[in-house]
Amino acid sequence: MVTYDYSSKNVLIIGCASGIGRATALAFAKSKARLFIADKQDDGLQEIKEEAAKYTHVNSAVVDVRDEKRLIEIHEQAVSLMGSIDCAINNAGISGSFTNLVESETSEWNNVLDTNLKSIYISTRSQLKQMIQQKSGSIINIGSVLSFKGGYGLSPYCSSKAGVIQLTRTAAIESAKHGIRVNAICPGGIETPLLRKHFSEIPNYEQNLLKTIPMRRLGKPQEVAEAALWLGSQAASYVTGQSIVIDGGFSA
Repeated sequence: MVTYDYSSKNVLIIGCASGIGRATALAFAKSKARLFIADKQDDGLQEIKEEAAKYTHVNSAVVDVRDEKRLIEIHEQAVSLMGSIDCAINNAGISGSFTNLVESETSEWNNVLDTNLKSIYISTRSQLKQMIQQKSGSIINIGSVLSFKGGYGLSPYCSSKAGVIQLTRTAAIESAKHGIRVNAICPGGIETPLLRKHFSEIPNYEQNLLKTIPMRRLGKPQEVAEAALWLGSQAASYVTGQSIVIDGGFSA
């Protein structure tokens, strides 16, 4: 395991109560970053805050990322408490229900797009405004392997995650001159509570998914967190506008 020193850095993580977000928050905490973490799940947020606080200083805030005003407020709060945002990870997201496009509801579409794409737009915009003042910073948006291919019954999810990639690329082009890097991580089958929930709901889903992954296993949240540590560090100083796929060969 590569070690990173974030002891002089302030890191904002949105969406951290479980799964990939939780592992990422812990990875940055263990690397001594000063953290501001936010999530909709108050119980999970407090739990990860207590765990991360064993390694570093942590501030937290409850946020529904669909609430634009509140989402902007937590960015202002993060800057007020920490003084800067050196690295930001935008991880909040939902899969939505598995529904054929012709049977889908506009309300479901709006909920998924507001959570997965609009919130990342608002967050990235807020982060860029601060980082332009600093003349430095790294933003990491969480996409998906389904940013690049369709998923049966998941039209809102796939559309939202594809949008994350184009938003990331555009932000990277526009902000490079300010010393800011913007990248995306696109996980495939990662063993999270959300994926386990889907396995319990859909017969043979796990077995069928594993057959499509050359490594024949699910990824671990920590493996995604490692990529975030690298992208946020100076080790990736010449990397921007990229989408790092972590899927065990699924999309190869």
